[in-house]
Amino acid sequence: MADWSLLVDWDRNNSFADAYDDITADVTDQITWSLGCRAFKPIADEMELRFTVWNEDRKYSPEYASSPLYGKMLPNVPVQLKFGTEVMWSGVLKNIKPAPLKFGKRRATVVCSGIKWLLDRIQVYTDLYQNVTADVVIRAILLGVVRPPVGTTYWVLGVPGYTELGVTTRLGAITDLMALDEGVEVFEYIGDNIQESAIITTETKMGGYQVISDLVTAERGLFYFNRAGKAVFWNQNKLLDYSAVDVTIDNTADDFKYATPADELVNRVKITCFPRSESATNTEILWSLDGTMPIPAGAVRDIYVNYKTTEGSGRGAKDVQTPAGGDLVYTGAGTLIASVDAGGQQAKITIQNTNAYSECEITTLVLRGRVISSVYPLEVVEEDLPSIKAHGLHSKKFVFKHVNSPAQAKDIAEFMLWHRLYHKKILSGRAESVDLVDQPADESHEQIAYTMGHKILLNDFQLNHSAEYLIVGEQHTLDSKSKELKTRWYLERAGKRLTYSAC
Repeated sequence: MADWSLLVDWDRNNSFADAYDDITADVTDQITWSLGCRAFKPIADEMELRFTVWNEDRKYSPEYASSPLYGKMLPNVPVQLKFGTEVMWSGVLKNIKPAPLKFGKRRATVVCSGIKWLLDRIQVYTDLYQNVTADVVIRAILLGVVRPPVGTTYWVLGVPGYTELGVTTRLGAITDLMALDEGVEVFEYIGDNIQESAIITTETKMGGYQVISDLVTAERGLFYFNRAGKAVFWNQNKLLDYSAVDVTIDNTADDFKYATPADELVNRVKITCFPRSESATNTEILWSLDGTMPIPAGAVRDIYVNYKTTEGSGRGAKDVQTPAGGDLVYTGAGTLIASVDAGGQQAKITIQNTNAYSECEITTLVLRGRVISSVYPLEVVEEDLPSIKAHGLHSKKFVFKHVNSPAQAKDIAEFMLWHRLYHKKILSGRAESVDLVDQPADESHEQIAYTMGHKILLNDFQLNHSAEYLIVGEQHTLDSKSKELKTRWYLERAGKRLTYSAC
């Protein structure tokens, strides 16, 4: 019979097999963990793992210098929960909070998470992408700013952050880190209007996770990290194609959350899109230096600039030019060479003084390129007037910065409206989640064999409800003593693409 184990890679050497890495025996009370999405939420909340450990010996007191873990109880330490050899949850340590007082509870609460919090904190200025699908940009964001939890044991050739080859590290491919469907929607512009202002504040900045969320919502897909910590992106077809049922819940659920047909009703969808226009030439001023800037002898300076208008608002650009001639003016006997690494809304200007003995001072530095404007948003509405007259207005609103074409916005609105209305027309509600309990006498825990992407048939006699669903998220509570396992699956209605027409 398989056993549960909790492993922490305190030394961050990718082994999970060093002294003190297996903390299973220290665990008391319950272990709870969650991952994946919720119903009608296209991007997952933070995956989380929580448990308590005995702390009589102060091993889990971060300031206790005699603890064998002293100096190691810090964020981002890899953590795994396993059932036998199967990884059930993979993430990182977030915090350990020991209970105080000499004669207190003598326990510590351990909180672990995925990497959503890292993506939320990282302000993203992507490259400018044109005519690409969402998966292209998601891949670039993940490889550019964070390492998915599964990536702690991989070495990937040529990818920054994955090239530190260690003794226990194994050669891997991008597909070991992420499983991304090719998107269906093709976006004409991505990266030119992510940040709303050239002066970034808490209110205007957009983190990496929000950028991914916007892309996935416009695609009508899903994004999450699976049990092994691999990033997963489903395109819109994943939820719409029929496939075989993996397991049937035939009036055996402990409970489930049910939304009635009235709860599901949507009869108007309003989408705000952002049509683009480009300047006729690539000589528009994107940024200019205020004042002067000294460049010491032999020095190299990197300058990060945000494209802005004269009013200070942000904007996008392409065909960015390297400053030369009258756009790079300086004094001094040295020679300055400029190069530019340009993104959709930001550029890195690198200035090198090739003279090892003489300082230069820049008096003029101008960055030019082709301006991409998206300052006039457009609203597209799709509605079912007979439904509005009969049942009142039930509206949903979306803002898609990455959608340029009103025709594309209308197609998305039609899809959202008629897919949501379809189940109302056949008078069917929807189960948002289903609860299962595995009794302590049976430690096989059959429900853990099913995770995100598996299809279930859910039957309930009292509601006269029978429908197929895809599991999109999961939450578990394990009693560390009795081994009773409570499971909640979060669900999305499965079906196929509809042929819709206005009523």
